[in-house]
Amino acid sequence: SYAEEEVVVESVAYSVCASVGLDTTAAAVPYIAGWVEGANGEPIERYAALIDRLARRLEEVALLTP
Repeated sequence: SYAEEEVVVESVAYSVCASVGLDTTAAAVPYIAGWVEGANGEPIERYAALIDRLARRLEEVALLTP
């Protein structure tokens, strides 16, 4: 569902931002919490493997130094 996708995308963005030193907690956590409620009651742990896989791929690119 759209709500489930929002949970995954925002969680990945939060993780990648944190890995490069950006603190987006104030905006990301309430945003994710709001979508979790609409994600068919599914806990975020259900998406943990997908979130981890996507975040790792983006972190590899974000942390590359020229």
